[in-house]
Amino acid sequence: MGYDVSHTLFANSICPDEVNRKSPYWDGLLGGEAPGPGGKMSFSLGGLGGLPSVGKTGLKACASHVSSDSKRRCIFVLCASHAGVDRRGETNAVSRANQSGRSSTCCGAAVASLKWATSNVPFQADPDDAQMDECKLCVKAALDDLGDDASRLADVVSRAAFDKLCKLIPGNLNHACPVVVLSGIQLNTDDGLPDFFAPRSFVLFDAAADHFVDKSDLFATELAAALQPTPGG
Repeated sequence: MGYDVSHTLFANSICPDEVNRKSPYWDGLLGGEAPGPGGKMSFSLGGLGGLPSVGKTGLKACASHVSSDSKRRCIFVLCASHAGVDRRGETNAVSRANQSGRSSTCCGAAVASLKWATSNVPFQADPDDAQMDECKLCVKAALDDLGDDASRLADVVSRAAFDKLCKLIPGNLNHACPVVVLSGIQLNTDDGLPDFFAPRSFVLFDAAADHFVDKSDLFATELAAALQPTPGG
């Protein structure tokens, strides 16, 4: 796309679950191979489920960290939900390091949100659990389409995270420089096995034109190779 990786500010809106940061592609997505300042650092925008949680203030803070080189700078955002698949093929579950013999839910927040959404328990906002509240409402809003099909849960959360981020970017994150957003689903597997990434959207926010441009056609040719797990990874 013509942007200089060494002048790219990397940001992510993903669930804070530690399993999301063990994959070989993580470094490549977030500048681990960049020769410039910042190295492997990335500005965190996401909360439970991967839904953007820092609000307008957080996005503006991120934008204020961009390179001063107006000709080469850009912001790259990875926006993703996640879902586990364990060795037995069970979805929304994964066997974690040092927890041999059992699997735990993954994404736990999304699974718990679906459980609540399909119950008769009324919603009650909890100021000490705001991220979970948002995740619950996100899943509840998609319940007519989702039903009790937990296998599509990550898709629902991924779309909600992407839509919210695209709504917030104009006027908050663009900072007069291009913003590239890659959204999708991180597929977590048991400890010792490779993880995968399922892309869903790839867009560019053109600050000058003040609108998003679909760049999905570039994904296969320019990014797919970089996202493949390394041999033996």
